[in-house]
Amino acid sequence: MKITKEIRSIIDYGMMLEHQYDIEQVLSMVKDECDVHHFTERRTQQITESVRRRITELQDFRAGIRDCKNGIYDKWYRYNRKDDGVAYDRGWMRQNKTTMVEYVEFI
Repeated sequence: MKITKEIRSIIDYGMMLEHQYDIEQVLSMVKDECDVHHFTERRTQQITESVRRRITELQDFRAGIRDCKNGIYDKWYRYNRKDDGVAYDRGWMRQNKTTMVEYVEFI
């Protein structure tokens, strides 16, 4: 799926934020940009769903980092995400390279 340069910059901006995302605000900016380029409604929906998935994956990745620092592993991500918790696991494993958690509390 090819995305315009402007939409890519909106996604990158959203990815760089250090705080929790207001997903609806980012999606609104993407929809506005799609309107500027006169995309069809179906195309706009495809793009916004792609952006929503990317932001959710980043949030899960950061949750994995946070939980690893606190010595916990949240199984919720494994069973309640379409990616089976892959983004969460990547964040957890990345952080564990430096934290080296010996005892983990599963929740």
